[in-house]
Amino acid sequence: MPVTGKAYGFYSEGKPLIGLSVLIKRKGLRKMKVQKRDGRIVTYEVDKITNAIKKANVEVEPSQKASDELISTAVENVENLSGDVIPVETIQDIIERTLVSHNKYVLAKKYMIYRYQR
Repeated sequence: MPVTGKAYGFYSEGKPLIGLSVLIKRKGLRKMKVQKRDGRIVTYEVDKITNAIKKANVEVEPSQKASDELISTAVENVENLSGDVIPVETIQDIIERTLVSHNKYVLAKKYMIYRYQR
């Protein structure tokens, strides 16, 4: 089944796929691992990133919200990292830098607060 992308909305045979995790499974990306703050190594889960950004999105004015395209860009930036085990702090830094580089300063701050409260 061919998969194509339009910004964040991915389509296969003209029908939208549900979330990025479907696309990632189909693309066969390497099995990236994440090192948590307590030292544990866990499997990378794209949904954790998208959910965190979306939860922060709820807290900001419309002009500061991340579009689906920007969320996709942030995820791509993380997934382009080299290495098999990536510290969670590195992932969070990349997300924050991506948001700031798109002038989403308030959203980046809300994202930081949300992540550190977990």
